[in-house]
Amino acid sequence: MSAAQKTDADPLARLFTWREYLDFEERSETRHEFMPFTQQYAGGPALGKLVAMAGATREHNCVATNISRELGNAFKEKDCIDYQADMKVRLPDGRGVYPDVVVTCGEEEFEERELDEDGNPKSPLVLLNPVVVVEVLSETTSDYDRGDKFRAYRDLDCLREYHLVSPDGRASDRFVRNATGWKIESVTAADAALPFETLGVEIPMSEVYRNVRLFEETPPGAE
Repeated sequence: MSAAQKTDADPLARLFTWREYLDFEERSETRHEFMPFTQQYAGGPALGKLVAMAGATREHNCVATNISRELGNAFKEKDCIDYQADMKVRLPDGRGVYPDVVVTCGEEEFEERELDEDGNPKSPLVLLNPVVVVEVLSETTSDYDRGDKFRAYRDLDCLREYHLVSPDGRASDRFVRNATGWKIESVTAADAALPFETLGVEIPMSEVYRNVRLFEETPPGAE
Protein backbone atom coordinates (compact mmCIF):
# COMPACT_ATOMS: atom_id res chain seq x y z
CA MET A 1 0.00 0.00 0.00
CA SER A 2 1.38 3.40 -0.99
CA ALA A 3 1.58 6.36 1.39
CA ALA A 4 -1.27 8.05 -0.48
CA GLN A 5 -3.43 4.93 -0.24
CA LYS A 6 -2.69 4.62 3.48
CA THR A 7 -3.70 8.25 3.99
CA ASP A 8 -7.09 7.64 2.40
CA ALA A 9 -7.55 4.30 4.19
CA ASP A 10 -6.59 5.60 7.63
CA PRO A 11 -6.74 9.42 7.73
CA LEU A 12 -6.59 9.49 11.53
CA ALA A 13 -3.08 8.04 11.47
CA ARG A 14 -1.32 11.19 10.25
CA LEU A 15 -1.26 14.99 10.47
CA PHE A 16 -2.77 17.24 7.81
CA THR A 17 -2.29 20.82 6.77
CA TRP A 18 -5.53 22.79 6.54
CA ARG A 19 -5.44 22.64 2.74
CA GLU A 20 -4.85 18.88 2.79
CA TYR A 21 -7.78 18.54 5.17
CA LEU A 22 -10.12 20.44 2.85
CA ASP A 23 -9.02 18.39 -0.15
CA PHE A 24 -9.45 15.13 1.75
CA GLU A 25 -12.84 16.15 3.15
CA GLU A 26 -14.21 16.80 -0.32
CA ARG A 27 -13.49 13.16 -1.22
CA SER A 28 -14.47 11.59 2.09
CA GLU A 29 -17.83 9.96 2.76
CA THR A 30 -17.29 10.59 6.50
CA ARG A 31 -17.10 14.07 7.95
CA HIS A 32 -14.13 15.02 10.12
CA GLU A 33 -13.37 17.95 12.38
CA PHE A 34 -9.92 19.48 12.11
CA MET A 35 -8.10 19.82 15.43
CA PRO A 36 -4.87 21.90 15.47
CA PHE A 37 -1.92 19.86 16.66
CA THR A 38 1.05 22.15 15.98
CA GLN A 39 1.16 25.86 15.23
CA GLN A 40 4.02 25.33 12.82
CA TYR A 41 6.23 22.43 11.86
CA ALA A 42 9.73 22.81 10.42
CA GLY A 43 8.89 26.24 9.07
CA GLY A 44 5.83 24.96 7.23
CA PRO A 45 2.08 25.41 7.76
CA ALA A 46 0.23 24.47 10.93
CA LEU A 47 -0.72 20.82 11.20
CA GLY A 48 -3.80 19.20 12.65
CA LYS A 49 -5.47 15.88 13.39
CA LEU A 50 -8.70 14.67 11.87
CA VAL A 51 -11.46 13.56 14.23
CA ALA A 52 -14.21 11.47 12.65
CA MET A 53 -17.73 12.57 13.53
CA ALA A 54 -20.01 9.87 14.87
CA GLY A 55 -23.44 9.35 13.36
CA ALA A 56 -26.26 11.20 15.10
CA THR A 57 -29.36 9.63 16.64
CA ARG A 58 -32.84 10.02 15.22
CA GLU A 59 -33.79 12.48 17.99
CA HIS A 60 -30.63 14.52 17.38
CA ASN A 61 -31.41 14.80 13.67
CA CYS A 62 -35.07 15.65 14.28
CA VAL A 63 -34.25 18.50 16.68
CA ALA A 64 -31.57 19.98 14.39
CA THR A 65 -33.88 19.75 11.37
CA ASN A 66 -36.81 21.28 13.28
CA ILE A 67 -34.74 24.25 14.44
CA SER A 68 -33.26 24.81 10.99
CA ARG A 69 -36.70 24.66 9.35
CA GLU A 70 -38.26 27.13 11.79
CA LEU A 71 -35.36 29.56 11.48
CA GLY A 72 -35.52 29.34 7.70
CA ASN A 73 -39.23 30.15 7.77
CA ALA A 74 -38.58 33.12 10.05
CA PHE A 75 -35.84 34.43 7.74
CA LYS A 76 -38.14 35.04 4.79
CA GLU A 77 -38.35 38.67 5.93
CA LYS A 78 -34.82 38.90 7.36
CA ASP A 79 -31.34 39.20 5.87
CA CYS A 80 -30.24 35.94 7.50
CA ILE A 81 -29.48 32.41 6.30
CA ASP A 82 -29.24 29.16 8.25
CA TYR A 83 -27.19 26.11 7.36
CA GLN A 84 -27.54 22.65 8.83
CA ALA A 85 -24.84 20.06 9.57
CA ASP A 86 -22.59 20.29 6.49
CA MET A 87 -21.29 23.88 6.60
CA LYS A 88 -17.74 24.00 7.91
CA VAL A 89 -16.78 26.86 10.24
CA ARG A 90 -13.17 27.78 10.95
CA LEU A 91 -12.46 29.05 14.45
CA PRO A 92 -9.69 31.47 15.48
CA ASP A 93 -7.57 28.70 17.04
CA GLY A 94 -7.43 26.98 13.64
CA ARG A 95 -9.91 24.17 14.20
CA GLY A 96 -12.59 23.31 11.65
CA VAL A 97 -16.02 22.27 12.92
CA TYR A 98 -19.49 21.41 11.64
CA PRO A 99 -22.20 23.07 13.76
CA ASP A 100 -25.57 21.33 13.80
CA VAL A 101 -27.14 24.66 12.80
CA VAL A 102 -25.30 27.88 12.01
CA VAL A 103 -26.74 31.29 11.11
CA THR A 104 -25.29 34.26 9.27
CA CYS A 105 -26.85 37.71 8.89
CA GLY A 106 -25.83 40.37 6.42
CA GLU A 107 -22.77 39.86 4.24
CA GLU A 108 -21.30 36.38 4.56
CA GLU A 109 -17.55 35.84 4.80
CA PHE A 110 -16.04 32.66 3.40
CA GLU A 111 -12.50 31.42 3.13
CA GLU A 112 -11.19 32.02 -0.38
CA ARG A 113 -10.74 29.01 -2.64
CA GLU A 114 -8.70 28.39 -5.75
CA LEU A 115 -10.26 28.71 -9.20
CA ASP A 116 -11.65 25.76 -11.11
CA GLU A 117 -10.34 24.57 -14.49
CA ASP A 118 -12.38 27.25 -16.27
CA GLY A 119 -11.00 30.04 -14.10
CA ASN A 120 -14.17 30.47 -12.04
CA PRO A 121 -14.20 30.57 -8.22
CA LYS A 122 -15.19 27.29 -6.63
CA SER A 123 -18.24 27.20 -4.36
CA PRO A 124 -17.43 28.32 -0.78
CA LEU A 125 -16.65 25.61 1.76
CA VAL A 126 -15.65 27.36 4.98
CA LEU A 127 -17.75 29.98 6.78
CA LEU A 128 -15.88 32.59 8.83
CA ASN A 129 -18.54 34.83 10.38
CA PRO A 130 -21.37 32.92 12.10
CA VAL A 131 -23.74 34.99 14.20
CA VAL A 132 -25.59 32.14 15.93
CA VAL A 133 -24.55 28.52 16.46
CA VAL A 134 -26.74 25.65 17.65
CA GLU A 135 -25.26 22.36 18.84
CA VAL A 136 -27.63 19.50 19.67
CA LEU A 137 -26.12 17.63 22.60
CA SER A 138 -25.18 13.96 22.77
CA GLU A 139 -23.62 11.81 25.47
CA THR A 140 -20.28 11.70 23.67
CA THR A 141 -20.01 15.41 22.77
CA SER A 142 -21.75 17.24 25.63
CA ASP A 143 -18.63 17.99 27.67
CA TYR A 144 -16.72 19.08 24.56
CA ASP A 145 -19.56 21.32 23.34
CA ARG A 146 -19.84 22.99 26.75
CA GLY A 147 -16.12 23.27 27.39
CA ASP A 148 -13.25 23.38 24.92
CA LYS A 149 -15.42 23.93 21.85
CA PHE A 150 -17.34 26.81 23.39
CA ARG A 151 -14.07 28.44 24.52
CA ALA A 152 -12.90 28.32 20.91
CA TYR A 153 -16.20 29.74 19.63
CA ARG A 154 -16.04 32.64 22.12
CA ASP A 155 -12.96 33.98 20.32
CA LEU A 156 -15.14 34.71 17.28
CA ASP A 157 -16.02 38.39 17.66
CA CYS A 158 -18.94 37.95 15.25
CA LEU A 159 -20.65 35.24 17.33
CA ARG A 160 -23.57 36.61 19.36
CA GLU A 161 -25.43 33.51 20.52
CA TYR A 162 -24.58 29.86 21.25
CA HIS A 163 -27.23 27.23 21.95
CA LEU A 164 -26.75 23.78 23.46
CA VAL A 165 -30.03 21.97 22.92
CA SER A 166 -31.00 18.68 24.53
CA PRO A 167 -32.29 16.08 22.04
CA ASP A 168 -34.98 14.83 24.45
CA GLY A 169 -36.33 17.89 26.26
CA ARG A 170 -34.05 17.93 29.29
CA ALA A 171 -32.40 21.18 30.33
CA SER A 172 -30.67 23.06 27.51
CA ASP A 173 -28.51 26.17 27.73
CA ARG A 174 -28.42 29.31 25.65
CA PHE A 175 -25.52 31.75 25.85
CA VAL A 176 -25.92 35.34 24.63
CA ARG A 177 -23.03 37.79 24.32
CA ASN A 178 -23.57 41.20 25.92
CA ALA A 179 -21.39 44.19 26.81
CA THR A 180 -19.83 42.43 29.80
CA GLY A 181 -19.47 38.88 28.50
CA TRP A 182 -21.92 36.01 28.13
CA LYS A 183 -25.20 35.52 29.92
CA ILE A 184 -26.63 32.03 30.29
CA GLU A 185 -30.20 30.86 30.52
CA SER A 186 -31.54 27.32 30.89
CA VAL A 187 -34.59 26.18 28.92
CA THR A 188 -36.57 22.94 28.81
CA ALA A 189 -39.32 21.41 26.72
CA ALA A 190 -41.80 22.75 29.28
CA ASP A 191 -40.99 26.37 28.31
CA ALA A 192 -43.22 28.10 25.81
CA ALA A 193 -40.49 28.86 23.27
CA LEU A 194 -36.78 28.73 22.53
CA PRO A 195 -35.68 32.37 22.11
CA PHE A 196 -33.06 33.50 19.64
CA GLU A 197 -32.57 36.97 21.08
CA THR A 198 -29.98 38.08 18.55
CA LEU A 199 -32.26 37.22 15.62
CA GLY A 200 -35.54 38.46 17.08
CA VAL A 201 -37.00 34.97 16.66
CA GLU A 202 -38.71 32.55 19.03
CA ILE A 203 -39.35 28.91 18.13
CA PRO A 204 -42.19 27.18 20.00
CA MET A 205 -40.88 24.24 21.99
CA SER A 206 -43.59 22.14 20.38
CA GLU A 207 -41.80 22.74 17.07
CA VAL A 208 -38.30 22.22 18.46
CA TYR A 209 -39.39 18.77 19.63
CA ARG A 210 -41.80 17.89 16.83
CA ASN A 211 -41.69 14.11 16.21
CA VAL A 212 -39.39 13.61 19.22
CA ARG A 213 -40.19 11.44 22.23
CA LEU A 214 -39.39 13.53 25.29
CA PHE A 215 -37.55 12.32 28.35
CA GLU A 216 -39.82 11.24 31.18
CA GLU A 217 -38.26 11.19 34.63
CA THR A 218 -39.10 8.09 36.67
CA PRO A 219 -41.07 9.08 39.82
CA PRO A 220 -39.29 8.39 43.14
CA GLY A 221 -39.97 4.83 44.31
CA ALA A 222 -41.15 3.63 40.92
CA GLU A 223 -39.56 0.50 39.53
